[in-house]
Amino acid sequence: MTRLSTRQYHLRQWSNTFKAYREIALRFERARVTELQRADGSVHSFAVMRMPSGDQKQLTYDLTARIVDSDELPVNTIIVSTWARTGWNVIRPNVLIDATATRDVIAWQQLRGRSMRAMRTWTNDCYRLVLLLMGSRPIGPDGADGLPSDVADAYEDVVQHGVGAPADLDNAMEAVLTSAGIELPTDGRDGHRVSALDPERRQEMVTQLMMQRNKVTHIYELVKAYGSTMQIRFNRQDKRWDRVEALAEKHAREYAVNLFDGAYGPGDGHAPMVYADDPRQDVPSALLRHLTDTLRDRDATIVKGWLEGIAEGGAEDLGLE
Repeated sequence: MTRLSTRQYHLRQWSNTFKAYREIALRFERARVTELQRADGSVHSFAVMRMPSGDQKQLTYDLTARIVDSDELPVNTIIVSTWARTGWNVIRPNVLIDATATRDVIAWQQLRGRSMRAMRTWTNDCYRLVLLLMGSRPIGPDGADGLPSDVADAYEDVVQHGVGAPADLDNAMEAVLTSAGIELPTDGRDGHRVSALDPERRQEMVTQLMMQRNKVTHIYELVKAYGSTMQIRFNRQDKRWDRVEALAEKHAREYAVNLFDGAYGPGDGHAPMVYADDPRQDVPSALLRHLTDTLRDRDATIVKGWLEGIAEGGAEDLGLE
């Protein structure tokens, strides 16, 4: 009888879990139905359920994973809002400082995911126009190993039903070009096609669209250059600062675009160390001035690096989220 008493810890936890699942079930039953427009212009319905707080939040995540994994339920897509997934949504500022350089790589990926939130001006029409200029189709799981077969089949089905980039400019895409102040040359407007544009001009237009309508973000990690837990050490022989082994291992698994040369890849190149004079003595004001000078005119190089990486390596190599 003692074990059946609500004063018993485990029975009380079980009871609370049952009640929590009941409330979550009611949230699913009362979900609000709304519509989502795909890049091809088609409209589809989906249900919106507000994320609960406290212990119910983790139960909802677990339940959602079970729903997606279940073969009995016809659900293969879950749209998680930015607030539910990361706790906050980053539109501005354009520079983020990560003060936890020793965290696991997943924490860095989550920070990058928050910082890469598209601005509201980045619409489906912008996306379709960029795909057209790049001569590609929407980025998907092509070539990715280890994905469930139904995921790959579902993506291919979507592509075959017209989500791919169109061959011609339509009125909506022309409106995007006009609003961005981009003019097509006369010889490139024949039949409202962009095939006459050379690759370099196309890339310039995509870069301009990305910088005007989307978002370019710089993420910096603060590293310790002193104390028992220092993360970089001064190599006196070569007169340079090197990462300690743990930090070097973490950076070896992170991919990004080098802000100086636009090269995409992991390791030291994706995260060059930037300091004003001596990282042990730099004051915030001096570092601010140095970063301002360093970041000036770097956005175009970063965007170009991403575009070249997409064209050369594909979505799998880029690790796009």
